[in-house]
This record gives sequence, C-alpha cells and structure tokens, in this order.
Amino acid sequence: MFKEELVKRLAEILKEENGVKEAAHFLSQIELRESLDYLISLLEEEIKKEKKIEIIYILGSSKQEKVIEALKQRLNKENKEVKVAILYSLIGMHTPKVIPILEEAINIEEIKTIALEGLGEMADLIPPEKKKEIIDLLLTSLNSKDTKEQAIVSLGKIKTERAVSYLIKLFKNENREAKKMIVQSLGNIGGEKAEDFLFEKLKEKGEIYPEIIVELEKLYLGSLSTNPNFDPQIWA
Repeated sequence: MFKEELVKRLAEILKEENGVKEAAHFLSQIELRESLDYLISLLEEEIKKEKKIEIIYILGSSKQEKVIEALKQRLNKENKEVKVAILYSLIGMHTPKVIPILEEAINIEEIKTIALEGLGEMADLIPPEKKKEIIDLLLTSLNSKDTKEQAIVSLGKIKTERAVSYLIKLFKNENREAKKMIVQSLGNIGGEKAEDFLFEKLKEKGEIYPEIIVELEKLYLGSLSTNPNFDPQIWA
C-alpha cells in the first residue's frame, strides 16, 4: 500500500456520501500535518454541513496554530450549527491565542453564549493584562437575559472577587436554576463576603439548601486544608 495512493483515496472519500468520518480520522492519523492544508481548503467548498462540521472537529484536534486562523476566518461565513462547531473546536484547542476570538465572538448573536462559556473554560489561560477587560465583558453580560446564566457560571470559573457583589445583587429576583448557578459561582470564588452571604441564605427558608450546603462545606474544608491555624469559631 503506497501512502500517496492511500491519502489520495481517503481525500476523495471526504467528498462522497459514506465513510467521511472514518476517512477524515484516518487522514488525521496518517500524518495530520500533511493533510491540514487540504482539510482547511475543503472548508471553502460547497460540501454538506455534517461533513464540514466533522472536518472542523478534526482540525481542532490537531491543535496546530494554522488551524486557529483558518477557523476564525469561517466564523462570519457559516450558518449557526457550523459556527457552533468552530467555536467549540477552538475552545478545545485550549490556547491563549483563541481568547481574542472568543471576545469577538461575543458580538455574534448565534454563538455569544458559547463564547462566554469558552472564556470560563479557559480562565487559567487569560493573560493578566487581559483579565480585567474580560471580567468587564462578563459583568456586562449579566445584564442580558440571553447571556446572564452563562456569565454567572464563567465568572465563577474565573474566580474574581469583583463579581461577588454583582452575583449577590442578582440573587434576589432570579429563578431557582439561576440561584443555584449563583450559589455555585460564589462557592467557587470564595472569600468572606461570599461565605457570609451563603451562610445567611442557609438561615432562611428556601429551596436550594442542598446547593448552599455543598458550597459552604467546600469553603469550610478548603479553609481547613489551606490554613493550619484555621479557627472554626469564625463560622460560629
């Protein structure tokens, strides 16, 4: 079996009805770097949506820098489902180079919540000089019904104390699911203000006791493990 002939045939199958997924995966295993340019070029062609999405995920799995720019260029040219695939593929690459793309994607209606999700997932990669700007974006997103819940979750993953007062303010008028998200984010962020709020809510009658207890336990045990001089009386 000659490699050149095999690659050629697999490339042909990418344009056929059957075996697309398998052929794309095989190509990626043979020598992905050699097939990247061809896979990228297919994104410009009129192929079925399902095929395009499969190629996008294969490209993302390569984690090659040239893929980032190629996928970015498609964001404003594809339908919603393909845009979603592009963004998740970029997020999966888990590199700081994707963060500016996520910031821009917040302005694209169909994928703005996924962009916010990605910023939370990549919290550990946000450069210090960009962190304030991104936190501001997330705090602003709390004001929109469409993006509020994802912003709550992502702020918790970024673990910024700046968000605590905003989340506490939101809590009162939110539905049960949103309140659960706020409680979990406050538990992730921690700090005295978040702890005090959760403890006060535990004293009140409500329907999210389990979530509050879980987060308070996490904060309590976390304090014990990180501070050998921890005084349990501060929780009394």
